[in-house]
Amino acid sequence: MSADPPPNILRHAAWLTLSLAVGLYPAAWGRDDDDDGAGPAQPAARAGGATPTTGGVDLDAGQIQLAGLVVEPLRAVAFQPETAAYGKVLDIQPLLELRVRHRAARAEAEVAAAALDLARRNRERLGTLHREDIVAERELIHAEAQWQSDRAKAGAALRLLDEIRHQAEQAWGAAVARLALDEGSTLFDELLSHRRVLLLVALPRGYVLPQRETPLFIAKDAERAKAVRAYPIAPATQTDDLVQGETWFYQAADASLRSGMRVQVWAPLAGTQLNGVALPLTAVVWQGGKPWVYRQTGPGRFGRVEVAGYREHGGAWFVERGFAAGDRIVVTGAQSLLSEEFRGGIPDEDDD
Repeated sequence: MSADPPPNILRHAAWLTLSLAVGLYPAAWGRDDDDDGAGPAQPAARAGGATPTTGGVDLDAGQIQLAGLVVEPLRAVAFQPETAAYGKVLDIQPLLELRVRHRAARAEAEVAAAALDLARRNRERLGTLHREDIVAERELIHAEAQWQSDRAKAGAALRLLDEIRHQAEQAWGAAVARLALDEGSTLFDELLSHRRVLLLVALPRGYVLPQRETPLFIAKDAERAKAVRAYPIAPATQTDDLVQGETWFYQAADASLRSGMRVQVWAPLAGTQLNGVALPLTAVVWQGGKPWVYRQTGPGRFGRVEVAGYREHGGAWFVERGFAAGDRIVVTGAQSLLSEEFRGGIPDEDDD
């Protein structure tokens, strides 16, 4: 009768099967159905401040298939450095009220102008008749008084129009005031119909937009991957009490935003773009308080590499150093590799 395998061997075999079967997540960047986990050998370290490979795991084809590992090459991306700012969705009700007042005042001004024109023509007609001794002087005096009265009313109506515009410009600036008061503004119609929102963005102190036409990115939940573009309208008339930086009016098309909402803003920093790679978040595992990924360094060989520095880049991390485009990274099953790598450090139950 053959002897049964020692308990320790059975326990290690079971642990290997379990550790390779856990920690599987869907790939963030797609999957190559023909990928069998093998690939060309990669160097263990990269030049120019690269992070060396630490530790590693060797698996055969069967173990790779059992663990469901997905390995994909990194893609090169350009990254525009950004700084954080804050914004608020503005209520355009005050602008709408100014628009209504301005329209009413303009209508009164048009009526007053028409009355003044009529009084002027009547005054001129009676003046001609008076010089020909056809009408009495008192009729000319009455026409003169009516003309003077209508001229005063027309002047007051024009001044009211100017006062409403000055009030709008004082509170909102000339550009936003024109949107609300001038007829035919497509953008203001979109603001009224909630297809777009008006934003007040407070930029950090000392920050200056690279260009006045520079768009920003905004999101209500501080999730950069869900951010939408916001386009500048004009500088605002007042600064923020806390930030004390430049304030700008922006507009954006986001139906989920409501008046009064605070939004996170990402503003580009001046300078050239950075070049690096996009690292899928599903590739990252944490060990010792640091982020790591597994890079395939040969057929069945996976080395653990620390991600020394990264920046948020949509649904991925932008990494400038330590990796190169084409590096084959485990994007699904990295946690399984980490468990397998440290499996040997777990003491056996029978160890004293």
